[in-house]
Amino acid sequence: MRISSDHRFAAIDARTLRGLLRRFADGITPARFADEAGLDEDETVATLTLLETDGWLEYDACSSISFSYDEMREQRLCDRLGHQRRSETGPGRGLGYRATLRGYGLCNASFARPVTAATAQRHLDAFLDRVAQVNADPHAPHVVTEVVLFGSFARGTDDRFGDVDIALRLERRVADPQRWGDQDETYRQLKAGSRVVSLHDLDFHRKLIACAPSVTLLTVDRDGLPGADRAEELARQQAAQARAFQALFAPSRRLAA
Repeated sequence: MRISSDHRFAAIDARTLRGLLRRFADGITPARFADEAGLDEDETVATLTLLETDGWLEYDACSSISFSYDEMREQRLCDRLGHQRRSETGPGRGLGYRATLRGYGLCNASFARPVTAATAQRHLDAFLDRVAQVNADPHAPHVVTEVVLFGSFARGTDDRFGDVDIALRLERRVADPQRWGDQDETYRQLKAGSRVVSLHDLDFHRKLIACAPSVTLLTVDRDGLPGADRAEELARQQAAQARAFQALFAPSRRLAA
C-alpha cells in the first residue's frame, strides 16, 4: 500500500496512524488511543468514527488490548462512539478497536518514493542472497525458515512500487539461551539498510497475507541445517530454490527499463 505521509484521517496524519496500528493492531481502547495520539475527546471521536466507517478499524472483543486507567474517560468516549464499555472479558482481553485487514495493510504502508520493478527485483535478489548467507552460517543465532513475498510486487501488475513487502519466519538455531542473540539484529542484517525492502513477521501478518497476492519464495527445514562443512552447499541450494519460485511469477511482470 502506498499513501502520502501527510494524508490525514480526521485529526491524525497517516504516519502517526501507521505507527499506532503497528503497536496496537490487536486492540486498543478509545481513551488509550487518545493518549497515544495526543488527541482531545472531540478529535478522538471524529478520528475513530472515520477509521471505523472507512474500514480501517473495527470494534470487537480483542485478545490482547491496551487500555487507559482513566475509567471515566473510557466510559465517556464509548458512550459518544456508541459502543459498549466492558473492561474485562478475560485475562488480557477486552472490548476495543482492532485493525481490520485494510488496517493491517496500512501497517505496511510505505511513504518512500516509488521505484521501478527492475530496481525492486534487484533489492529482492540481494535480500534472498543475504538470507542464504545467514542460513549458511552455523554460528548465526537464527535461521530463516520461510520467506513470503506479498502485496503489490507479488501481484506483478504495476510499473512502480513503494516497497517490496516480505514476510519471514525466524527460528532460533541453537537451544543454548546464551547464543540466541537479538532477533532485531538479524532483521537489520537481512534488511542491510535497504529502503525498498520492508520486512514483516510472517506469523503476525498471516491473516493479511492470506487475503493478498503472495508467493512463497523459500522454505527451510531447520532440523536439516548442516554444519560449517556444508555451509556453501546450503547457500547454493537455497539460492536455487528461491530463483525457481521467482520464475513462477516473473513472466507476468512488466519490468521497467
